[in-house]
Order: sequence, then C-alpha cells, then structure tokens
Amino acid sequence: MTGESLFKHTARRTVLLSILTFALALMISNAIIGGEDVMAQTSTGNAAQLLEQGKPLKRQAGEGEIHSFRINVKASEFLHISVRQLGVNVAATLITPDGTKVLEADTPRSMQEAEWLSYVANTSGEYRVEIRTVDKGVPAGSYQIEILEQRKSAADDEARLTAQKTFADGNSLYQQKNYRGAIDKYKEALHLYRASARQTEVAVTLNCMALSTYQISEFQTAIDRYKEALAIYRETNDLQGEGYTLNELGDAYRSINRYDDALSSYEQALQARRKADYRTGAGSTLYNFGVAYRALSQFDKALRYYEQALTIFREVKARRDEGRALKDLGHTSK
Repeated sequence: MTGESLFKHTARRTVLLSILTFALALMISNAIIGGEDVMAQTSTGNAAQLLEQGKPLKRQAGEGEIHSFRINVKASEFLHISVRQLGVNVAATLITPDGTKVLEADTPRSMQEAEWLSYVANTSGEYRVEIRTVDKGVPAGSYQIEILEQRKSAADDEARLTAQKTFADGNSLYQQKNYRGAIDKYKEALHLYRASARQTEVAVTLNCMALSTYQISEFQTAIDRYKEALAIYRETNDLQGEGYTLNELGDAYRSINRYDDALSSYEQALQARRKADYRTGAGSTLYNFGVAYRALSQFDKALRYYEQALTIFREVKARRDEGRALKDLGHTSK
C-alpha cells in the first residue's frame, strides 16, 4: 500500500470510528427515552372509526400503537377484510360484539404484503378490528384497511374459512420455530386458496412457505416458492409484494453463494421499493448489497452500500437497522 493510500485508508477509519462513537451515544440516549415514547403511544386511546365496504381507510402507525375500527354486521354475513402493509408490520384481530377475539392475522416478518380476516358472523351487531404494530425499533409506516366482501354467506365460503384457520396455524407454528410443521400447514392452506382462486392469499402463503424452508436451509426450495409468488405479484401489478419478494429471493440466492443472482434480485427489489416509496425497505436492500459485496471481499463497494443504507436508516429513524449498519460498517472498515 502506498503512503497516500495508507493515509486515505487511515483517515477513513478515523472518520468511521468517530461516527460509530457518536452513533452509540445517540442510540443509548434514544433507548433511555424511547421506552417513555412507546408507553405514551400504547396508552393513547383511539376512537374506533367506522369501516364500510367500498371505503378503504389508510392510516399511519408507529411503534406500540393500536388502532380500532368498527363494522356493523348482520348474522350469517360473510366478511373478508384486507389489511395492506405499506411499510409497517401489523397484526389484525377481529373481535365480536361480546368482546371475544375470534381471529388474528399476523404473517411472519413481512412489511409489504397483505393480512386478511375471513369470517361468517354468528350474531348481528358491531364488530371491531384492532390493528397493532408488531416490531420494535422501527419507524412508523402506513397500512390500508378495507372490507373487500360483506355479503350473505355461501356454501363455498367454507373452504376459505378453513384456509384462514390453517394458515393461522402455520403462522403460530412458525413463531414457535416449528418450521416443518408450519410448512405442512401452509401447504394445506395453499391448496385451498388455489382452489378458491385467491391470488393474493396464494402469493403470501407461498412466501411463508419459502421463509420456512429457508429457516431449515432448504434454499433451493425457498427460491422456487419465492419465484412462484413473484410471478403472481407481477401479474397483479402488486409493487409492494414484488419488492418484498425480490429482496427475500436475493437473500436465498446469497445463502447458496449465487451472488450474481442475489445482486440482480436486490437491484430489482431496490427499484420496486423506490417506486413504492418505501424508504426503509430501500435502505434494507442497500444494506443487503453491502452484505453480498463484503462476502465477495469487495470491501470498498460494501462500504459504499452500507453508508447509503445508514443514511436512509437515520433519515427514517430506523434505530434497529441503524445499529446493524453501524456494526457492519465498523467490521468492514477494519
């Protein structure tokens, strides 16, 4: 290494170490006051807003927030409620007029796909849907809730109700890290959703299967499932689902050292996430570029992508992701 190169390298390390020191102090400060902020958000009441068919509502939700919506339902009506996650991970719960929680939808990890609730009402009255944020240390994001169907129930609704329960069982098994059990449940739900021609539910279920097979290191199977889901999202012009799936596909390729395919997937994911104006997601994909280039020992490129990701994470106040990017920046600059 020449004297000039050594000087530049040393200077860059000095700057990065200064950044790390400042960021660590900032993160500690945020951690001290952050708990108070979350408690305030959680304890703040939200008046239940009326939700009607054909009138979608878009809301923004931050860490620890719970939103409530009310729906007037007649006995024997079939309800299908969609919650589109537009950069925030939320769970949806359906509550009957007597306060019983009858359904919960919480797909693992995804912040860009749909949650849904399908139900046949046993009694007439005012039902409620509660939306709560799931993740900690992440910025606020938007979601859209909509009643896609509210009508008299029919005999063929039974398959969708069974699929809903089976899919939820798969999610529970995934959270318990019983990935093979989750895959079996997702397979059952997938068969039912395909038979009912439910494209969105099929795509989400395929991605859940891919995520589960990834967790047990069956990477090629995960890649195949992601590709099936991606084809559906492209066919239905679902930019949010496309961006999420491409990013996950890149991770699967990287896990089997197919770096050219991983980088291609990340590039497409970045374009989709930028088009969808999902800044945090774009930052996550830039971070993944850094991980891939670091594995390829292309450290200058890795540093550039980590720095781009860090800039976004700071802009959107993604504390958890900021810490991760700083850690890898420090390791890569050594």
